[in-house]
Amino acid sequence: MRNPYRLALVLIVLGAASAAHADRSDTIGRLTSVDSRWDSAELAVRINDGETDVLNVGERIRYRFSSEKDAYLTVINVDSTGVLTLVLPNGRAGSNRVAAGSELTLPGDGDRFRFEATPPVGPQTLLVFATRQPVTLADYGFEAGETFFVADSPKAPSVAERVAEVLRSRGSAATAMVSLEHFIKPPEEGYTAAQIVAFYEERKRSISRPKLDLHVTFELDSARLTPQARLQVDEFATALRKDGMSGQFMLGGHADRRGDEAYNMELSTNRAHAVKDYLVNVHGIEARRLDARGFGETRPLDPRDNEDAYSVNRRVEFELVR
Repeated sequence: MRNPYRLALVLIVLGAASAAHADRSDTIGRLTSVDSRWDSAELAVRINDGETDVLNVGERIRYRFSSEKDAYLTVINVDSTGVLTLVLPNGRAGSNRVAAGSELTLPGDGDRFRFEATPPVGPQTLLVFATRQPVTLADYGFEAGETFFVADSPKAPSVAERVAEVLRSRGSAATAMVSLEHFIKPPEEGYTAAQIVAFYEERKRSISRPKLDLHVTFELDSARLTPQARLQVDEFATALRKDGMSGQFMLGGHADRRGDEAYNMELSTNRAHAVKDYLVNVHGIEARRLDARGFGETRPLDPRDNEDAYSVNRRVEFELVR
């Protein structure tokens, strides 16, 4: 007997999942191509207490960096959809300098911003480069007006290449690199309609582009929504009627890679249509706003082979198309 499939309902504002995955790989590949011969063991990086690599949506994040030598840090986060965030250097002078034998925390005690785990769910990669020569936003060609520079997935590879060129100019012997993988999990209890709307109203405060995930479960080997799933879709339907949530959406059904490929394609299509039918027939959302399609296992958000990856990849994506 097959295991029940669990899908996540995802509102994608920009870009298709397959293109985003290719952009993400390209972005990370350009950054990791930097030749770093300074012993990376002299550079330590932790997220929070460093005891887990799994973060829940809404959980506070504090980055901790330490170096055995004076260093200037370039810190980049690449989320599961390929969005690149330049965390350090930022708009504050000297923000990326860590003194030998000391720890640099971000946010620091005096900072007026905070970090928290936000959608999209799935794997995120934190790349930390240490150079012995100063590196500033201006060196990367960015203005100092923004606290953090964010590049959407189609633009991220070119930004990554620009950063890599600057780092190469500092010399491989004076550059160290640490790559830290972590995973963002969606909230188990889901969101209310008010929280969904508030999330998008406050999206400019996030260091990542907004991708909101609502877990939707189905009955075993079927496209029938469970009672809990209907409650989640109810909340999303309410949010769709609010200002700022208008538009047309493509509902893309996806499955994890377990099971027969043809079966997964059919099941993902049926489940995307089940969500559309529920929104139309129960909530009166106009059918012309919703285009349901199935993609089977062909567009995974997370290529890993474990339960966290399966949970993320079993989903219906809501892509805003106009």
